[in-house]
This record gives sequence, structure tokens and C-alpha cells, in this order.
Amino acid sequence: MMKPTARIVIVDDRPLVRRSLKQRIDAERNVEICGQAGDRDEALLLLKTHQADLAVVGLRLGGLWGVDLIQEFRALYPDVAVLVVSMFDTYFHAASAMRAGARGFITQQEAPKTIVEAVRQVLAGEMYLDPALAQIAAARLTRCGKSGYALGVDALSNRELQVFELVGFGFDSRRIAEETRLDVSTVDTYRARIKDKLQLQNASEFLQGAIAWVHSKPTLTDKR
Repeated sequence: MMKPTARIVIVDDRPLVRRSLKQRIDAERNVEICGQAGDRDEALLLLKTHQADLAVVGLRLGGLWGVDLIQEFRALYPDVAVLVVSMFDTYFHAASAMRAGARGFITQQEAPKTIVEAVRQVLAGEMYLDPALAQIAAARLTRCGKSGYALGVDALSNRELQVFELVGFGFDSRRIAEETRLDVSTVDTYRARIKDKLQLQNASEFLQGAIAWVHSKPTLTDKR
């Protein structure tokens, strides 16, 4: 059951987004915004100094991928639930966030009442996934046979998925290293693992597979 006054922190590197979320949530009874953070260090300090019940987190925080932050939150503060309110609306991002430990995923374009519903549901100990995304997940299962990579991609880790997606967007290993804050050699190791898991024979097949994956991912817009 939700506590009489639930303490919430908002973590996003965009001040306008933080302000908008605060206005939406603050209008509700029995919840309190106890802090806001615009980067990783601020976020960790907030969680250390405030006994928060919920962290509302964006999927990008400067150059840090939000999934990494979710995993760090869950490792350091396992009692703090995480709800992702994201500008991204793809099945890939939702699945990655939930696999990292988020209890809910919703896009920031949703109506205020829907975001508040997600907050309350996660605070109550339940999972929340936008109904449109749930439909996408179901539809994706029925379409797996149309893509040679769909089932194999599900076996990739979150970091491998991130690298695979960036390859699909045309990033080389050095650019991926900059984006993910990894060493180039580490990125190449991930690429080798992906190639092995997906049974891709050469660099050309790897690139074609990554591009196919990026273009096959449904978005909420596709469903509406």
C-alpha cells in the first residue's frame, strides 16, 4: 500500500521537463517532490540524503544512457522504485528500461492524468506499462518470423542492444564509445558478442542486421 505521503525525486537533464513533471505530480495529494536532479551525481546525492520512495527518471541524462542509471539506482537503493518518463516511445527503450529494473515506463507526451496514474500504480508496488506499448509487445511476438533478428535480439543484454542500435544508426566503434562512455576496445568486444549471438557472418551482415533492427522497431506513433 502506498505510504500516506510518498516521497518522489525527479531526474532529468532538461529543466523544462523537470518543471512540467513537478507541476503534474505536485497537484496530487499524498505525494511530495523532495528533490530534482539534472545529472547522475545530483541524482545519487538526492537518493542518499532523502528517503525517497520513487525516482521518476528520463532515459537520457547528458551523455549517460538512462538504463545505466536505473541499474545503478537499483543496485545502491533497491527500495526506491523507478518510473521512466521518456521522450522515446519505442518497444526497444521500454524493454531495456524494464529489464534494467524500472517498475514502469511511459512517454512524456502522455496526458498529466496518465502520468499521475503511472506514478500511483508504481508507488502501490505494481508495474505500469503504457497500454499502447503493451499492444506493441504482443504484436511484436506475432511478427518475430518476419525478421531474422527478432528472436536473437531478445537474447542480447541491454548494453549489447544499445551498441547494436547505434550501429544501426550508422555509428562506428569510436563514436559508439563516445556515446556510451566506453573504451573502443570494449565496444569492439560487445560487437563481437553480438555477432556471435546473432550468428552474423561478417561486417556487412552485421551492419545490415543492425539497420534492419532499427527500422523494424515499432513506435507508439505506429500504433495510433
